Amino acid sequence: MDRDQLIEKLKTQLDEVNASIDTLEARYDAASADVEEEVQQRLRDAKAQREKAEQKLREIREAGDEAWEDLKEDAEHTWKALKNSVNYFKSHFK
Repeated sequence: MDRDQLIEKLKTQLDEVNASIDTLEARYDAASADVEEEVQQRLRDAKAQREKAEQKLREIREAGDEAWEDLKEDAEHTWKALKNSVNYFKSHFK
């Protein structure tokens, strides 16, 4: 996979995660008081992971032809953590 393909893949995944976070946030805005604190913490965690993923995407876009390869593995790890965070949130608060 070349850099442009990776950027496109990560951008698509970021769009999907953003939509999931927005949907979850809207759904749980009306959560009862006893779970509201935990919901808000999970949303903060997911948003923090999203920020890391967005930063990695920016780094890959700005990296030179050789440097982006070094960022690829770290970016994939960051994306996996983001997806896990969102998936945990979705499964935990059905």
